[in-house]
Order: sequence, then structure tokens, then C-alpha cells
Amino acid sequence: MTKNKSAADAVMEPKFSKDALLNAKRFRHNHDLVSAILEDSVEYTISEVEDKIEKFLDQFPTDATTWTQATDEVYDLARTSREFLDDYDDVKVEAVDATTLRTPAEWNTVCREVILRNYDLMHPRTQLLFFERFEDWFNA
Repeated sequence: MTKNKSAADAVMEPKFSKDALLNAKRFRHNHDLVSAILEDSVEYTISEVEDKIEKFLDQFPTDATTWTQATDEVYDLARTSREFLDDYDDVKVEAVDATTLRTPAEWNTVCREVILRNYDLMHPRTQLLFFERFEDWFNA
């Protein structure tokens, strides 16, 4: 979701209020999540908001050392993102083969990458549906 930006770009990026971001077309698909993670009195850049969304995935560390750090939730979310692409956007992507993921770190890393990649491929309406499912699962 987040593109690499130079320090100059970051300085030039405009800031927006929570209300403005909630009304922006870019974030309407995840209105509830954005509402929950932003503070009312703070202004944010677009990249700051996207970073906050991605931080949810930080609970699935890419350097996980135990299977308690690599739960089925991240795998289920990766699978669901693929299914949404197929069902709603007619985009076929390869499924994650859980049998090839040998370590907790690999499990989390691959699944996180798949979630973010699939999300970026989704049409805005599909993103909305995906986040509605996401909210149901995780009360985000």
C-alpha cells in the first residue's frame, strides 16, 4: 500500500484532518478502521494513514520464532483476500501453499505479503467488502 517516498516528498505531502480523510474516496472502503486508529485533533498525511493500517499486520512478526506468533488468522486473511479477488474482480492469483511454509517467520512473511499484494489489486468495491469481512473477524 505504501510507496517509498523521499524525505523531500514526505515534507511536501499535505496533512488532512480525520474528518477529511474519512470523507476521502481513497479511504471510504475502510472507514471504520480509519476512524478507530486516527485521533480527532491530529492531522495526517495519506502515507501516515496507510502506515497505520499496515501496522495491524505487525502483530504477525516476520521474524517469528514460535508458532504461537504465526497463527491461522494471517493465513486465513491471505486466503480470503485471494478469494475476494477471484469472486469479485475475476482476478486469479496463486494460493499460498501452507505445506511449503516451514518456519513461523516464513508463514507470517509470505501471508503478510500476499494480503498487501492482493489488497492493492482489488477494485475499490472489493476493498470495501474485504474490510467489512476484516472488521467482522477482528473487530477493527
